[in-house]
Amino acid sequence: MNETTSDTKNTTGAPEVEPGAETVDNQPSGNQPGEAEITKTKSVGELPEEEYDDKVTFVNWNAAREDYDVCDIMDGSDFSDSSIVFLDPLQFAIDHGLWNDEKSVSKIDYITLEDEDVPRYLVGLKLAADTLRRLLDNGAILVLRSNLPNSHIKVSKKSSASQSTYTQGLVSSFFWLEELVGGFSFNYCNHKRLKFLLKEHPLAREFDGNEISCYQTLNSIGHGKMEVIASSGASPAVTKIIFQDVPGRIYLIPYFQVENETDRLVEVFRKVLHSPDSATVKPDWVNTHSVRLSRINPYPVLMERIDKQIEHLQALHDEYANERRQIPRLVGLLYQNYFEMQSVVHMALGRLGFKVVPESISYTGETFRVHHKEDEKKCRAMIRVADADKTPITKNEVQELIDSLDGTHERTRPKGILLGNGERLRPVEQREIWFEDEAIDLAAAHQIALVPTPRLYQAVCFVLEHMNDEDIDEKLQAIRDEILNTVGVYSAARCRK
Repeated sequence: MNETTSDTKNTTGAPEVEPGAETVDNQPSGNQPGEAEITKTKSVGELPEEEYDDKVTFVNWNAAREDYDVCDIMDGSDFSDSSIVFLDPLQFAIDHGLWNDEKSVSKIDYITLEDEDVPRYLVGLKLAADTLRRLLDNGAILVLRSNLPNSHIKVSKKSSASQSTYTQGLVSSFFWLEELVGGFSFNYCNHKRLKFLLKEHPLAREFDGNEISCYQTLNSIGHGKMEVIASSGASPAVTKIIFQDVPGRIYLIPYFQVENETDRLVEVFRKVLHSPDSATVKPDWVNTHSVRLSRINPYPVLMERIDKQIEHLQALHDEYANERRQIPRLVGLLYQNYFEMQSVVHMALGRLGFKVVPESISYTGETFRVHHKEDEKKCRAMIRVADADKTPITKNEVQELIDSLDGTHERTRPKGILLGNGERLRPVEQREIWFEDEAIDLAAAHQIALVPTPRLYQAVCFVLEHMNDEDIDEKLQAIRDEILNTVGVYSAARCRK
């Protein structure tokens, strides 16, 4: 950071104004309880505040109002969706103990931070710089007080050998602003009278001829193009910075010694935001037409509808993305044991449109229940999962399902379904027998459906392949009915091309 000091002194005889103070004739600004109200002269072309709905955010701004968004640059707030942001570097330094000299911002001030505190500071301000970049990328206006204190951080570290503390290095307190807009070069001055070079600029119509308290002004910047809007004596006092290929703008402004400076700045920069600097300022008589246009403007309602559609589509997109990630797990129906298949079976039945209870799996080998969609409290079927490494499923597995059915308290006996992955370690095309004959006979005697898990896999693949068919609901219903009406071994006849 290059810094130079001007020899210009205050020759007006007026007392110095402290940084951050808003004053009228060196008196505190704003009407305090019991004080007489000072009437503010309305500028020509001033628009009613309610005409604008831009988001305004104050970041470390001493005179911020409660009816605007307020945050600290270090608290991680993402204010990049704001239209106008006011940031006071000096107030930031005061808030975080990075500037101790209360008399002059030009005096070099060294602030000591312990070695372990530096990463938190650096990370916080790196995030802040990223937020400021996004803000400018979104076409917003960043308003900076031109009062960057000359403070540096001493990084102190304790020697492990002698236990003495030594300075490990120096860090600029405002590296994050330098990183955003390039190197700074400041000229310290304390002029009083402000003169605008662009008389039609909204700032000129509001503040031309006013007194200011300007401690620092920007002379040069590396990454942007500067335009001096107002000067105080020989030094620039109000500067606009624009960047190539970045729609946002930065304004560096002094302290304006006027009443209600904060509110007036908000109004002015709303005008700047909505019209080019060189545009003709709208006269008062246009306000009536502007208000009417704002009332009949149909686009806010249309945009709200679109926002709701986008929100719905985003939720649907997220749901589909999750479903896509889960699909590869279905291959477990071909080779996994019953313990591993619990959640996969649950997912497969859901793809077929069954309402399965419990909705969460505890991997205890419990029996699933398929409930009626019309009556969720009524159990329609009980499903059990079994496996065998190199043999077909035995009648013992069927008997355990029968015992579970006998233990229900349903008025109507639920359908029994046994999902079996027999000979699971052999390739599917080489499996000859899914269930033992005794198991098939016992299942037929109790109206139980025996569903080989590879055929359940076949059914789910058929559904996924035809998911976009107009008659997909009819296909799903036919598959569910076939499973629920099967007595003996399920053939998946509905899932063949």
